[in-house]
Amino acid sequence: MAVAVTLLFDPVATASVREIWHRMAELGISSSMLDLHYPPHLTLIVVEDEGMAGQLDRALPDLAQDARLNLTLGPPGRFVDTDVVWLGVDGAGLRELQAKAATLVGDAAIAPHYRPDAWVPHVTLQTAGHGDAALELAHTMWPTQQAAEVRTIELVGFSPIVTLKRLGV
Repeated sequence: MAVAVTLLFDPVATASVREIWHRMAELGISSSMLDLHYPPHLTLIVVEDEGMAGQLDRALPDLAQDARLNLTLGPPGRFVDTDVVWLGVDGAGLRELQAKAATLVGDAAIAPHYRPDAWVPHVTLQTAGHGDAALELAHTMWPTQQAAEVRTIELVGFSPIVTLKRLGV
């Protein structure tokens, strides 16, 4: 089982992302994110070695102190040569928080796309489905950046996703 540190958002931002997820499912584009049964989130790091969960669990309160961030979600994007469509995420302190999480386990333990030098902060809109249609819909439903406030930090195991520790920020 892999483990990850994730950030969850305020109710308005969460509902806005869920609206896109539901519309994608209604249109037959993708239900991949609804199928996860996990709220809209930003993943800071993914670690394949579940043995590191204890380290991350102990450090989560310290990370939570720095996780009360005001972010912007958008614009939509797509990872090259994939059907993964997402909303970009930006905000003061975000990269520093991700780097702090990464130092807890070291780059070698982190999945390659979640290492600080390769990480693209994003909220996933779909992991599989019709990439072109998903990106077009995302641009239509999310035409500008929108504010999001981080409310919760979690340590999760997957797959399936199981919350191992949850802290308000």
